[in-house]
Amino acid sequence: MMNKLLLIGLMLTVPLVLALDPPNLNSTGQAPDTANCIRHEMCNRTLCAEVCQSGTVEIDTWALNALNFQRKLQRDLPLPYYQMPGTHNSYQTQSSGIGVEESGLHELFLEAKYKDNNVVLQNQRYSVTDQLRMGLRWMEFDMWGFIEQYEDIRLCHDPFPDPRLLTWVDLAEIKTRTKLKWDPENLGCFSTHNQNLQTGLQEVDTWLNLPENKEEIIVIYYDVKSPFIDSQVKEAVKTTLEVFGDRIFTPADKEILGRWPTAKELIVMGKQVIFECNSESFEHSDLIFYPRLTSDTYGGRQFSVDRFTPFPHCAIDGEQYHYGGGFFRPLDHSIAKGPALQPDPKQMIKPQDIRNFVDCGISTMGLDNVQPSAIAEMIWSWAPNEPQATGCTVMDNDGRWRVHSDCDTTNMKHACVDTNDRLAWMLSSSADSWNNPTCPNGYQFSFPVTGYENALLRQVKGNEQIWLSYEN
Repeated sequence: MMNKLLLIGLMLTVPLVLALDPPNLNSTGQAPDTANCIRHEMCNRTLCAEVCQSGTVEIDTWALNALNFQRKLQRDLPLPYYQMPGTHNSYQTQSSGIGVEESGLHELFLEAKYKDNNVVLQNQRYSVTDQLRMGLRWMEFDMWGFIEQYEDIRLCHDPFPDPRLLTWVDLAEIKTRTKLKWDPENLGCFSTHNQNLQTGLQEVDTWLNLPENKEEIIVIYYDVKSPFIDSQVKEAVKTTLEVFGDRIFTPADKEILGRWPTAKELIVMGKQVIFECNSESFEHSDLIFYPRLTSDTYGGRQFSVDRFTPFPHCAIDGEQYHYGGGFFRPLDHSIAKGPALQPDPKQMIKPQDIRNFVDCGISTMGLDNVQPSAIAEMIWSWAPNEPQATGCTVMDNDGRWRVHSDCDTTNMKHACVDTNDRLAWMLSSSADSWNNPTCPNGYQFSFPVTGYENALLRQVKGNEQIWLSYEN
């Protein structure tokens, strides 16, 4: 009863004009569910969707291997250089039953002749497990604490469905003379599909405990949506500690080091998880970084795609950022409220945007509706389906890497980097075989280890094919 009273109260606050003004929105919506996976039906009574079972999404092996290869190159660099793409509202997934109503509501709105309208009820199609399997390493858990309704902490985006959406559904039902059999409460935090904090953390822990993931590093962002009283803060910290224990890299650990560690150092220390939070309620926690890592405090920033200028400028709000000096997280802002109506295409991170971020060395990002195909957009090193053999490596005309079969007699220029500045690249003055580099004094034969270095070298070489020192 409490839930329904609150929902009715919210709906009564909506201006009456909305009841007379159905949506008239542009036609750009979320990318469709493109994954190959084992599917099963999930329903909100008569509104259903075929969703991917957790852990079954098919992933491009080449792209995943290439992404892991890039991280391998960065293991000795401070963590802000380490490529850790991620998702926005990671636990708001259709796989867990959130947003199975989308198709049914969309069909209703089409029948009611609501022009160019799509309904967005979730931020992610696929489970956190599948997001991790795709190579994503920065998870965002939206947390709500409801003292009267629940004793636990819920992972969800909004407690109640957008009242405008419910108003438009009512109008569409009247216009089409239909009546949906569904439960609107399932769109919010009170859905039986939404999970609590412990369930979410255990899903990550289960994945980390697989033998092949013993050297993986994950950041979990606690996006606290409601005021937390002391007992809720203590419960969240207790649950976090119970699940991950001494595998958590803490603010005290960083203070002892006096800097961000490398990925390699973290694994040697037995640390695999870093927690950050946006709520000052957690300011005095010993486990969780506050403010969040992507803040000015830690030399970083969170920003929307429209504020970013691509390579070679690599600027946020018109100013160059301190590359490697902090965590910079472009966030998909296309879904202002979830459940929501049509996403804003100007705020949506598209495939080309991902490539632009990678070229500028942006190490993380908060993607909505991430698809398996997005992994390939994050690759700056190997060309598709490379490496196909062992041998020496060239940077091809397009800036991608390929294995070359003739290292001894083919003559090309060599990639040379300043021994004191890895952002200063040049080519050798003359062409020669791979094992006979002719870099000038103060430079050495080398290869890029980040997307930004690769873009800088690509810019220097122009359309030439050149030798890289990497030997596969």
